[in-house]
Amino acid sequence: MEASHDEREDQCKVVMLRSDEADAPVINPCDACPTYDLVQRLRELLRDSMLQPRQDLDHACMVIAADPSVSVERVSAAFFHGLSRYAKRRMVFFNTKSSGVSSGERWVARLLQVVAEDDMASARYLIESTIEPAGRRWMLFLARELAAHLMPPANDNETLPVDTQSNPKEN
Repeated sequence: MEASHDEREDQCKVVMLRSDEADAPVINPCDACPTYDLVQRLRELLRDSMLQPRQDLDHACMVIAADPSVSVERVSAAFFHGLSRYAKRRMVFFNTKSSGVSSGERWVARLLQVVAEDDMASARYLIESTIEPAGRRWMLFLARELAAHLMPPANDNETLPVDTQSNPKEN
């Protein structure tokens, strides 16, 4: 017996809506906000991942871990499919033309930001508050991978030049 359209919608935990049809709170960000740019990119990746076939999350994560040159599209598809499967609540994302930001979009953006900052205590808190226990390890792994693609680390090589001419032992 096949589930009706309404039952399938209830089972879907990640949905993309227009901001005028959303029942989720809408946060109006500033246009110059880097978080808003990240949210826009996440919306595009979610839209593309909705077209991808669903894979076993364990298998997808192992393939991603084994391939250092994996694409951001593959990582985002696994991330959003995992989010759809393991989220404790319905995660609402708006389409790319919406100016507001939903609470689900804000959660994913914050997760990626704290992971990029290597604040693992905050990342674990965000994961535990929203993801079912069975999916936490893989979702944290995918968040790290997605953050690495979308938010490259700052260049740590920008240090003061070292004077190689003088030898401190000679003084």
